[in-house]
Amino acid sequence: MGRKYLYYTKGEISPPKIALPGEFVFEDTLEPYDGSYVTAKGQFLSGTTITQESRLLKESGGLIGVKLQSKNSTEYFKLTQKEFNNHFEPRQHIFSPGPDEYKTRQTLRFFAQKINEPFRITEIDEDQFKSFNRENKEGIDSRLYNAIMIDWVLVGENPAELNRKTLDLTKSLYPGFERVRISANEFVRNTSKEQEIQSNLFTSGGEFVVRSTGREYIGPYHIHPDKGPMVGAQHISAKHAYLIPL
Repeated sequence: MGRKYLYYTKGEISPPKIALPGEFVFEDTLEPYDGSYVTAKGQFLSGTTITQESRLLKESGGLIGVKLQSKNSTEYFKLTQKEFNNHFEPRQHIFSPGPDEYKTRQTLRFFAQKINEPFRITEIDEDQFKSFNRENKEGIDSRLYNAIMIDWVLVGENPAELNRKTLDLTKSLYPGFERVRISANEFVRNTSKEQEIQSNLFTSGGEFVVRSTGREYIGPYHIHPDKGPMVGAQHISAKHAYLIPL
């Protein structure tokens, strides 16, 4: 922030002009200014001439001016002496798992909870969840919101029961979360192991790598409802390797 000079010669002070609406804000508060102003030594100052009451002004034209004149930015500046509040409010995300998430049989869900209004909770996407910060970077302000992440089971023997336990735990950790309208059955697909194990499959390559080695797998495999693809044509009780889709 600039400072007024101790002295301005008469020749340095321009004739007075009238500020247009939205043209200037006070440099120390970012509040909009309209009225007379003069220029001197590369500065803009309020008034028809420079007196002890004159205050430094800042140009606020265009998009920058809109942001400078917003109430949030003005309040933020008063508290921190830093221009612009780069944080944004959480934006509602409509949860809808895709084919890849059903293939992995579970996914994650993300929420932002207003700390001083714990019943105010917004479901957000992963990008917003990763944006939480305290340093006035673009994203959600972690001083104002709790970042909540939960596991969500999509496919299995009883995914709704697992999701219900997750919701109960989240409600105990974040009072107010009970107001979120989420059903434990959302997007789940109930299966039984007997019905769902897919046996006697074969891959010629380009589909999987062995999880323990990272090497491409060629050969027989099966797909277990809870464990996913595994080495071998049939599921057996003996230990056998997991496969990771490419």
